[in-house]
Amino acid sequence: MRWILPPAVLLCLAAAGAQATERSPAPAGSSDIPLQHDNWPRVDVPWQAARNAADWWQAFGSASLPALQARARAANPGLLSAQAAIAKARATLAATDADGSVQLTASASSQHSRQGGSGSSTSRLAPELSYSLDWWGKQAAASRAAAVRLAASEASRDASALTLDSEVARQYFTLLALTQQQQLASRQLTLMTQRSLLLQQQVAYGAKAGYELAALQQDVASKTASVAALTLSLRQAYSALAVLCGAATPDFQLTPEPLADLQLPYPAPLQPAALLLQRPDIRAADATLQAAQADIAAARAALYPTLTFSWQGVLSKVAGGPSQWVATAAAALAGTLYDGGRLRAGVRYSEAAWQEQLQAWRSTVLSAIAEADNAMQALAAYQQAMTALEAQLQAAEQQERASDARYRLGAIDKSSLLAQQETTLAVRQSWFEMRSKLLSASATLYEALGGAPLLAASGG
Repeated sequence: MRWILPPAVLLCLAAAGAQATERSPAPAGSSDIPLQHDNWPRVDVPWQAARNAADWWQAFGSASLPALQARARAANPGLLSAQAAIAKARATLAATDADGSVQLTASASSQHSRQGGSGSSTSRLAPELSYSLDWWGKQAAASRAAAVRLAASEASRDASALTLDSEVARQYFTLLALTQQQQLASRQLTLMTQRSLLLQQQVAYGAKAGYELAALQQDVASKTASVAALTLSLRQAYSALAVLCGAATPDFQLTPEPLADLQLPYPAPLQPAALLLQRPDIRAADATLQAAQADIAAARAALYPTLTFSWQGVLSKVAGGPSQWVATAAAALAGTLYDGGRLRAGVRYSEAAWQEQLQAWRSTVLSAIAEADNAMQALAAYQQAMTALEAQLQAAEQQERASDARYRLGAIDKSSLLAQQETTLAVRQSWFEMRSKLLSASATLYEALGGAPLLAASGG
């Protein structure tokens, strides 16, 4: 049912509606979220500010990584989908803003009739101009919701780009490590095969027991399976990196570089409060929360009538007669008297949606703090493990040099030398694996901190 009220009643309703629409909830406090963490490391050295993401990734000193990430940003389906979501949000904002502007429509008609031997024709043109006054703030709230949803889409795109850059880096480091591990494992298999041939001769001459040969042959079989598994993992790493770059595996070409040549940059640690501004996923959650709050204001404003001003003109002409022009202006107030509680249910729905999004925001913030803390702890643990492995590798290489010297002096046989070389290769494989984990942990920390500025790079 539609109804029209006189101006005095309109003013009273306007005052009541203004008071009602001011009661939109504000975000609840976050006293349970730790915005300062005393256990997080404090950095006293100056930051090497990263002007953009490329500065960070170039700090690894890789010749291929920045190009791979640029390729991924240009062709990754997930990131392109996020870009399309921004275009959708921008179109939605434009359409919402247009709803609050002046609307101009026009209709035209022509009628011809004939009776007996005579006929007549009538032409009619009717333009109409209308504007709905946003007294209760419904249109403003809808536009505000669309605007912050656009900001949320842009922040989500930034989060996708940050995750993509980090995942490309981690996958690339894994690929480099697998490449060198596969080469070392193949070399180790060659040495074990040579030692097995020597041991066969020694068993034939009675110098060694047969059980030693059987044990070594078992090790050779195990290493053969290990090389095959590494080869498969390397192929899968190529495929995963190709997918991230938006390319088919057969068309993906990459020349690996030595993993040991890469540098290890450190992002400057941030306190939890800084993550609220630094991480794009938190910015996206915050914008979505603001949009939900604007939805509440729009739902409450929908409870009140709408005031529309209109002007209409009609230009008509009958064949053989003069043109006639008639113009009318009107103001109409229209509202719903009874709808079974649908509009108020819409308000409750919007309020519940806001509460839901508030908890989603809290979850995002808490997860971000946990991810940053875990990434820092992982990087510290890998650094300790790397220090131990470097000492172990240094000791193995020193022992290999000593074994080589003893072999040349005839103090040990060639089988013993080969065994020590195998040990050194095994330790070196572990070193490359840990080096990959350390570089990946640095990329993960950068992502967890939302793209923090750089500290000085380290070659360790």
